Amino acid sequence: MFNGALDECVSQVRSKKKNDPPWLSPVIRRELKCKEKLRKVHKSTGSRADYAAYSQKRKQAHDLISQPRLAYIAKVESNLSCDPKGFWKFVKENQKSRNQKQAFRYKGELLKKEHEKGQAFAEHFLSVYSQSCKETDIDQLYEEVKDNGVKLEIIRFTVDHVVKARKSLKPKYSCGPDGIPQY
Repeated sequence: MFNGALDECVSQVRSKKKNDPPWLSPVIRRELKCKEKLRKVHKSTGSRADYAAYSQKRKQAHDLISQPRLAYIAKVESNLSCDPKGFWKFVKENQKSRNQKQAFRYKGELLKKEHEKGQAFAEHFLSVYSQSCKETDIDQLYEEVKDNGVKLEIIRFTVDHVVKARKSLKPKYSCGPDGIPQY
């Protein structure tokens, strides 16, 4: 009696799961559950009739998903200029998984093991970004450039200029080769 009154008076709303696509409606979810049940029945019995029922339900589910998915894609495309984050979220969600176990070539060698790949990346980026920072004599540099006939304008700036420029940097970007973070 209590359960009947509870079912009658309290609405049941299913919250969306984090990984659910935005076009997944309750109707589509029901069809997918039904399809999965039919698949399990077919797998356990191996019957052709069960396979035919499963195959038909699979086609219905596919057809049911197609239209809302295409509508969602069209919405993302039309809102691209005013909502670029929505577009990139869609792209990220639809990228295929990047398998870390893939082998690749570096300097003619096929690298398969994780530590070999890590060493190759470290070697490459060490060659691209130097860790040392040489002290530059501005006056000497100015004279060398001036002797070559190139006009060089030296801009002087204060600590306040640097602080102001640094505050304008966005924290979501990674630090550059100097290792200074954006925040």
